[in-house]
Amino acid sequence: MGSGKSGLGAKLARRLNYEFRDLDALITEREGRPVTAIFAEQGEAYFRKVETEILYATEAFNHTLIALGGGTPCFGQNMDWISRNGWSIYLRITVATLLGRLRKSKDSRPLLAALTDDEMLDYIKRTLEQRRPFYERAHVVLDAENLTPEQTENALRENLSSGRHLADPRLN
Repeated sequence: MGSGKSGLGAKLARRLNYEFRDLDALITEREGRPVTAIFAEQGEAYFRKVETEILYATEAFNHTLIALGGGTPCFGQNMDWISRNGWSIYLRITVATLLGRLRKSKDSRPLLAALTDDEMLDYIKRTLEQRRPFYERAHVVLDAENLTPEQTENALRENLSSGRHLADPRLN
């Protein structure tokens, strides 16, 4: 959340002549309601089941860049599946930067809207620490902290189009 994956993903997909899809949008489309409503009405276990089903169904997509939810790789065998069926990218951003970005958009993020800055900071730290082991397994790990969106897009495009990530998956 807040790494810029959806905006960057759409731009990168256009540059690579790929289709862009957002997993949360696919879930919303199938369920006929937003992700926040699914969580509220049926809980996280149901959401994760649906999320995994839809993730696995993306195997049928060709030339498609998919923005995943931040928790997607961290549940069940999703990260193993992602690693076998595509290229994964982790945009590494510091907690301070994430806090700054999320503070600006917290009203549009139901999980954060009611949190104070201190609570949001604690939430980001805790969540990132829990998820980092999954994120670090990505084919491409890009330290995007000091890169502009354009620089990030260019670094990823060059890496993906050259195939360097197949020989050396880290862009550190």
